[in-house]
Amino acid sequence: MNDTKAQLFSSLVTKKTRRAKERLLQNFGKADKTTDELFEVYQLNFNRQQSTALNFQKHVRHYVACLKELNEAAKTMNSCLLDMYENDWPKHETFENNIYEANHINEELEEKIRELVLNPLEQYLGQFSGIREKIAKRARKLVDYDSQRHSFETLKQNQNNKQPDDAKLSKHRDHLEEARRIYETLNNELHEELPALYDNRLPFIITVFQRLFASHVTYHADGMAVQKSYLEVVEQLAKATQRGVLNTVKPLNSFHNNQLSSPPSSSATNNDKLMPMYPQSDLMAVKNRDLNQTERKNVFSTEPSGPPITNKQPKPLYKVRATYKYLAEDEDELSFEAGDIIQVIEYDDPSEQEEGWLMGIKESDQQKGLFPANFTKEI
Repeated sequence: MNDTKAQLFSSLVTKKTRRAKERLLQNFGKADKTTDELFEVYQLNFNRQQSTALNFQKHVRHYVACLKELNEAAKTMNSCLLDMYENDWPKHETFENNIYEANHINEELEEKIRELVLNPLEQYLGQFSGIREKIAKRARKLVDYDSQRHSFETLKQNQNNKQPDDAKLSKHRDHLEEARRIYETLNNELHEELPALYDNRLPFIITVFQRLFASHVTYHADGMAVQKSYLEVVEQLAKATQRGVLNTVKPLNSFHNNQLSSPPSSSATNNDKLMPMYPQSDLMAVKNRDLNQTERKNVFSTEPSGPPITNKQPKPLYKVRATYKYLAEDEDELSFEAGDIIQVIEYDDPSEQEEGWLMGIKESDQQKGLFPANFTKEI
């Protein structure tokens, strides 16, 4: 077994040495080289075809990644729009359906580009590796054939001046014919496969381009319908506002109930008589403004109220990792660097929770505050 390995290794070294010598002689013009101009055209087309496909694949991958980021940003913005459009405004249900439909349209475009363009493109590129290996093998066998041809020609010329050695000539002739057979077999196969692969680019490009453009046509048509529906809803809101259907000031329930239960005082009657030019709605707005100012004073009062605050650390719900740097814009916000780990906790007051914002504690320095959820990723 060791002798067999040694023979194989010796044969491999001899073959590589002979190939290196032949290439060196050809490069310096000391030996002629078998050429095939038609094959060189085929190989040039193959290289260009593979290069353009790889470049297209790189940009489609980047496009799909950008679509994913755009969809996440659109979801956050749509959620903000839904929060701003109040429940008692006209066609609130239609507005909410438009939000869900817009998110679905964006996700559908990303899925179509991935399935109908990127996946077929990767399968199309998969066939190039086998052809490229065969081209490299053909180049090696061509060098072997040229080497055997030159060796046979040299031996034949040397024996013209000496007594011919038929056995040696016959042996070299057999090696030459074997090298020619292997080279011509590979060369003929590539003469069939390379033009077929090059012609196959046309149906592939047509199919992929049709899918790409059709996906965008559907995306823009569906998106246009949703945007028109948005516009119709907002126009209904504008008309309702002009007719005075919507209340611009919402009275407090407690204040409203007190007004209904208690009889009007003489002072109130006198005040109503002194100000006949103000409509009742304006008086209500003034009174509610005073009540709101009183409530805000109570909220921001520095006097302690309720049970004493403890320093017990809240239990984290889960952890996130910062994907971008964020600088706090308010005192209750949390600054962090990309890569920081943050423990997400519950809001101290659940009624203060805002869409798209989380409450958390940064592990590095135990600072607590609000931060935008789209600047982090759950781990």
